[in-house]
Amino acid sequence: MSNIESSGQTRTFYKEIDEMKDEKLWENLDIVFCREAMEFPDNKIYATIKIEPESARRLIEKFFLIVNKCYQVEFDSSYQYISASGFDVIKQEKQIDVKIQAIPLNKDWRIKESKSCSFFFNGQIFALSPIIRFDPTKKDPSIFNVIIKWYHIGDRYAQKYIVCLDEKEIHYINQSSIHQEMLICIHYLKPGEKHTVQIIATLKNGRVTYSSDLINFTVPNEKTHLQNHELINIYDEPVPSHLLGVIVKDEDMKKTTSGPERNRFRERALELLRLLQKQTEARRKL
Repeated sequence: MSNIESSGQTRTFYKEIDEMKDEKLWENLDIVFCREAMEFPDNKIYATIKIEPESARRLIEKFFLIVNKCYQVEFDSSYQYISASGFDVIKQEKQIDVKIQAIPLNKDWRIKESKSCSFFFNGQIFALSPIIRFDPTKKDPSIFNVIIKWYHIGDRYAQKYIVCLDEKEIHYINQSSIHQEMLICIHYLKPGEKHTVQIIATLKNGRVTYSSDLINFTVPNEKTHLQNHELINIYDEPVPSHLLGVIVKDEDMKKTTSGPERNRFRERALELLRLLQKQTEARRKL
């Protein structure tokens, strides 16, 4: 046997050993998925994803967020803290069940899933967080209408709403037409097209008070899993410090603080959050 053949066999041998070690590591992998609070305002949740052992994370190709066992959203396997927004909390009766699915790099290995975790929404609305859905047209199912819905953040902060598509103003809702829930439809968008949507709130004098996140989306194809479901946006971010006084953590529910006292604290925290958001908007304009 030549030296080249011997060297090749040695490499193959050690490669097989490494593959067996990785397979064993994958079999022992566990996904610990935990919510960051007992309940959340608006329609945005925060959670942590811990892989045990952490060294097995390199074997994950991608994650899926599975919502209510019926649809999923793909995101990067490196995420350890996530926020997810865009849920239609009224449709979901203020509760959603979520779990994480890990897809292995090796397609011969079985998919791993976390335990399901329930997230609750408290009904507080103080941020602009649009809900986006895709509705295929009746004449041509490959062409979609995009439904955008959001909730009024209060007359004190919004006396007019501006809807922007691809950073161009396309729709206005004046104060006389503002309702607690608002909905518009953008007609006839073609599959594969990429767009951005943003909602802006202003006062009568035109001063901008709040803006939603700039939401990127791609119009799906005819057989999309997004049909009849809202578009969920996932980001790699922990709970912002200014939200810590607003969200209700699990351990807070175990305290003996009375309900009215907790509600007063929450209202003060919400007002502080609004002030912080206004300061942030003002700094962005400088």
